[in-house]
Amino acid sequence: NPIKGAQVQVVVLSKGDDSVSLSKEIGYGFAYTDSTGNFLIPNLPKESGVYLSIDHPDYALQTRRTISVDKQITFQLTKGGSIRGRVYFKGTGKLPKPLIVLASANVRLDRGMPPPRREVKTDEEGNFVFPHILPGAYYLVLPERVPGWTYVAPFVQVEEGKEISDADFALTKGAIIHGSVLCKDEPMTGGVDVRIFDSSEPYYSEAVEAIVVKTDQNGAYQVQVAPGEVRLEVT
Repeated sequence: NPIKGAQVQVVVLSKGDDSVSLSKEIGYGFAYTDSTGNFLIPNLPKESGVYLSIDHPDYALQTRRTISVDKQITFQLTKGGSIRGRVYFKGTGKLPKPLIVLASANVRLDRGMPPPRREVKTDEEGNFVFPHILPGAYYLVLPERVPGWTYVAPFVQVEEGKEISDADFALTKGAIIHGSVLCKDEPMTGGVDVRIFDSSEPYYSEAVEAIVVKTDQNGAYQVQVAPGEVRLEVT
């Protein structure tokens, strides 16, 4: 059936770029579908990359990259599945302040296209729900860190027409990593950046940035992370 009122957004990218993440944005436009489900965004350059997304409150967000801007493009929207969970401090009766929860697809669905992602905010009881999520594998992360606390990112497999009801964030006191940055056995002073990719927040999901701490005047650093493997970089 035709879907009215869906928002179609187009981002026009610089000519010759193969990756949206590396492309330069040179224009954009949007339109809404009419009663027949059709939309029109005119005057798009034929030789540039075009990234499209279509969004409707009753359906799962869809994205697509296409070069054929002069051809009819058809989207088959679905209700998708849903994700429900809660953010809480493990072992206590306390709840964190309302936080943004972000669902980021684990894999790219098309060459050069960033993973579909949605974000919602927790309520006063720490609950959150993503009502319409395109089927696929997702990591859930908290872009805003809770000082002194960490978590293992829930990984979920969304299926059409089904709800995941236990995607919880159990915030726990993390492990402490400390060390020093040396150059030829001498401490590197002056605030060197140490980037830590936490095992609880997979950097390849493109959902959050790495944890970044600076060394002190003695070249030392300290950071709190979730138990598990981490990857460290010095910049």
